[in-house]
Amino acid sequence: MDKNILDPKVVWVEGRCYRFFESNCWGLKSEEPYVEDDDDGYEKLMDLIDKHDDDYLVTSCGEGKFKHSFSLPEVFYRFIVGIKGSTKRNIEQETQTKVQVPNAKQQQSGNPANKKNELTMGEAIIITGSSRECILSCRRKIDLLVESNRCKIRPNYFISIPLNTNVKIFDKFIEFKKAIIDNPDSKRMGIVDDLFVSENKLHLTIGVMLLIDDNEQQEAISHLEKCVNEIIKPLLNAKNGPLVFKIQGVDVFRDRRYDLKQTNILFAKVSPSQLLQDIANKIYLYFFEKGIMKENKSKSVQLHMTLMKSSKLIDTKLGNHDKPPNFDATKIMQDYKDYEFGEAVFDTLQICDMESDNDDGSYKNIVEIDLSK
Repeated sequence: MDKNILDPKVVWVEGRCYRFFESNCWGLKSEEPYVEDDDDGYEKLMDLIDKHDDDYLVTSCGEGKFKHSFSLPEVFYRFIVGIKGSTKRNIEQETQTKVQVPNAKQQQSGNPANKKNELTMGEAIIITGSSRECILSCRRKIDLLVESNRCKIRPNYFISIPLNTNVKIFDKFIEFKKAIIDNPDSKRMGIVDDLFVSENKLHLTIGVMLLIDDNEQQEAISHLEKCVNEIIKPLLNAKNGPLVFKIQGVDVFRDRRYDLKQTNILFAKVSPSQLLQDIANKIYLYFFEKGIMKENKSKSVQLHMTLMKSSKLIDTKLGNHDKPPNFDATKIMQDYKDYEFGEAVFDTLQICDMESDNDDGSYKNIVEIDLSK
């Protein structure tokens, strides 16, 4: 039996997950499990794609030729081109078109999985063909390729509860960092100053997402504003007084293979707060149902304040894409298991850009919502 029938490609569009069985033009192994049993899912997906046909400008070039051009972030080029141009050739053959992808040869070289994603818009991709229908068919296939491969692009934005403006937590983090760095055994355990996050970046993460252009950023802002008004504020208003939570103790992400001597990330824990946990879960679920955040199998957000992470030791600007070295967190876990960083009030939500900083080193945000108003 064809393996693709058992594990079909799935695509998220407008908050719904669809499977489709298409030709070999996709040429990429599925990374997502089957999500929604929808016998006519492919037809519905195509209907959603088709509704944009009238927005696509196809111009006549004379002599029975037509052209359509559009821009995409350069990081998607490799999915359109495929290995040695195979995906692009299949699309062209099946739609009887010609597709020009900027810097196609450059995109085929090297291993892009280890390169920093550049989500800047590239030069125009140009589709030419003998009819408008052929060009629109080609554009639909490219749109599907982009949607089906979004999961392979590293997220670039996250919803945050900022903590860097909390003076107590700010100061206690600096004390925590200094005490560990000053410990003479730290270097032996692989602990150096660069492992620590900036005190200006302290926050709780609710969820991460990929926003590839201004339109998607504005859509995410609109969704967060609606989520706040429809879900979060009613929960906060029902509480008598502000929602206060405590940051206390340290931990690591635990899976079957976790080893404190081979730690990648150390974080501070949020003392149990059912209301805060419920709010975080509802924000995640709201964005998941909109198709903006990927599925979290546990359905629960693990609230945490990152303190140390080995990925900070990689200098991508110098072309160093090696796996980051781990560090030994055994003694830190012993000495700081109940360390109190302080209390905070849940009164602000942000959508932050992972790749951009303000002058003080804090994350730039595209929206900040004051929950106290």
